[in-house]
Amino acid sequence: MKLKDFNLIKIIITTIVTLLIPSCNDDKNTFYEVKNDEVIYHSVYRKGQEYYTKAHVRTQIVKGADATTFGEISKQYGADAIHVFYKATQLKSRDPLTFKVINKFITTDKFSVYLENKKIDNSDGLSFQFLNGFYAIDNNQVYYFLGTQYEVLKNVDRKTFAPIDNYYDYAKDTNHVYYRNHLINNAKPTSF
Repeated sequence: MKLKDFNLIKIIITTIVTLLIPSCNDDKNTFYEVKNDEVIYHSVYRKGQEYYTKAHVRTQIVKGADATTFGEISKQYGADAIHVFYKATQLKSRDPLTFKVINKFITTDKFSVYLENKKIDNSDGLSFQFLNGFYAIDNNQVYYFLGTQYEVLKNVDRKTFAPIDNYYDYAKDTNHVYYRNHLINNAKPTSF
């Protein structure tokens, strides 16, 4: 690689990092606040051609929130003694005592597991756990997650299911080997 090419790559990377820095600072402006017996949600949004140069602040009253028992769970979730809220919206059928934020997309409570606040059928929120960055398990099923998509693996022995060390996309149980959400036909778990 010529020095000229190296310098061009360095300039491109510096430009990209410089453009991304403003949006990284939005977290400090996103929070819940209890003020005058109200819960207020402060957030930042960016739009159009000024996306990288100007942040717009939005302030919303969290309707239905009890200010005396309210607490922030994360930058996007809060709860009072009776309700759980996503930003300024009250979520239905969530238990504030057992509610947990697993990651940016996944939450759980005693009722279920939720992906982007949509219930995953037949899920068990109290036993749900990630085994690595892709595979998760609960008392009812085994999951393969890729971003905001998931699939429930079929015919899996949950008691012996585990990702294969150092191969994040591979897993096995007593009877099968899996690549992502696919069963590898004729693969032997004992020798794989």
